[in-house]
Amino acid sequence: MPLNSSRRISQIEKSAPLPEKSADNGNSNGKADDLTEIKSDLAEIKKSIKRTEKALEKSVKSEDLRELVASIIKEILAKNKEELTEIIDEKVDERCREVEHKFANVKMDLRDDIDSLNMDIETFREKLAENNRVIRDLQKKLERAENNATDALRKSNRNEQYSRKTNIKVCGVKEEYRENTVEVVRKVLKEKAGVDIQEKDVVAVHRIPGKPNLPKPILLKVKNSEIKTSIMRKRSDVKKAQGNVKLVDDVTELNAKLIDKLFQHDDIESAYYYNGAVYGISNGKRFLFDIDENIDMKLKIRKR
Repeated sequence: MPLNSSRRISQIEKSAPLPEKSADNGNSNGKADDLTEIKSDLAEIKKSIKRTEKALEKSVKSEDLRELVASIIKEILAKNKEELTEIIDEKVDERCREVEHKFANVKMDLRDDIDSLNMDIETFREKLAENNRVIRDLQKKLERAENNATDALRKSNRNEQYSRKTNIKVCGVKEEYRENTVEVVRKVLKEKAGVDIQEKDVVAVHRIPGKPNLPKPILLKVKNSEIKTSIMRKRSDVKKAQGNVKLVDDVTELNAKLIDKLFQHDDIESAYYYNGAVYGISNGKRFLFDIDENIDMKLKIRKR
């Protein structure tokens, strides 16, 4: 190495023997000159070695040092990479084991929950089936109750209408203070219809509530249907007579609403009450209607 060479030269310089004194001055001077020349050469060699050392130091610092550092870094990185890879693999394996363990626990819990839910669902299905059965039974009972109620309402309406079969409503007769209603009706029927009824033929007679700002109608109940028929045959004559008096059947509230409903229907030309029943005319045909019937359905059925 250059540094060792320099040291060896220094050691040589120090260890070189001093010239011995001689009587022969000529020889002494010659030897001294030779020694001086040697020292000069050694000094020159030393300078050359130093220059070489400096050049070598510069070369090491710039190129070899880079290569050395790069090599060291690569070795460190490679070693760290291996160690880091091992650490990462260990951590990943550990984490995977933890996740698998947790997943196994969660899976077990979910399985228990699913089993519990399946049991609940089965219980709910049984309860739902029972509730549906109860609802069907209730619907049947409700349907029977509705049918019974409808039948009862029909019978009640028919009975009420039957109880009014000998009733006549006399409308448009001016009301007098303390009037004798029987005599008022007998007078109107005799003058307007030419019918002379006896007081014994009258079961009951009185005024009933009517429309606002109009005279209250007189409700006349006669002894039998024959007497009523004889009077009602003259109702067109009464209507034509002066005084706006008219004779109408005493129909129940339900039948009156049915007649109004028929009048409002587009396919019904006319509607009327006769002998305890309500009829409607459509396309020249007569239809018998009850209080709860579907008008459209009945007209379609009859048209077929």
